Amino acid sequence: MVTEKKDENAAKRKRQESILEEKSYEFEILRQQLMNTDKQLQELYPRMDSYSRVKETLEGLKEAG
Repeated sequence: MVTEKKDENAAKRKRQESILEEKSYEFEILRQQLMNTDKQLQELYPRMDSYSRVKETLEGLKEAG
C-alpha cells in the first residue's frame, strides 16, 4: 500500500514535470514571437508616421486646391 502510494506520487510528479516542461517550451516560443513582433512594430512605426504626414499634406493640398 505504501509502495503503491509512492509510485502514484512519483508518476504524478513526473506528469507534472512533463507538463511544466511543455508549458515552459510554449512560453519560450510565445516570448520569442512577442519579441519578433515588437521588433517588427519598431521598424513599422517610422513608416506609419511618415505615411500620416504625407496623408495630412495631401489632405491639406486637396482642401487648398
